[in-house]
Amino acid sequence: MEALQSARGGRSQPLQAAQLPDALLTLGTASAIAGLSEATIYRKVKADPTFPKLVKMGKRCTRIRAGDLMAWLAAQAGAVQPAAAPQAKSGGSAAAWQARKLDARGS
Repeated sequence: MEALQSARGGRSQPLQAAQLPDALLTLGTASAIAGLSEATIYRKVKADPTFPKLVKMGKRCTRIRAGDLMAWLAAQAGAVQPAAAPQAKSGGSAAAWQARKLDARGS
């Protein structure tokens, strides 16, 4: 079972916990899953209303629901538009360029 090493020397949380929608993930685990630093997670909570809310369980215990985080990540992945393929400077496709090249040879 793969586990995330705790930076504070405490117990680590298995990454498989993210598969349980109601699991409360530590910020370290959420950081590893989302690819964001813990500081960025706090910034996103303040700035992005679509980012999942943090669950305060005490003065020094903050968690995030796995299902909410995974849904947010899926929404972010769906919002990314694939980049359009760059067009040739002449404005045509590669096939059109090849056709012009062949026409130039034949004339």
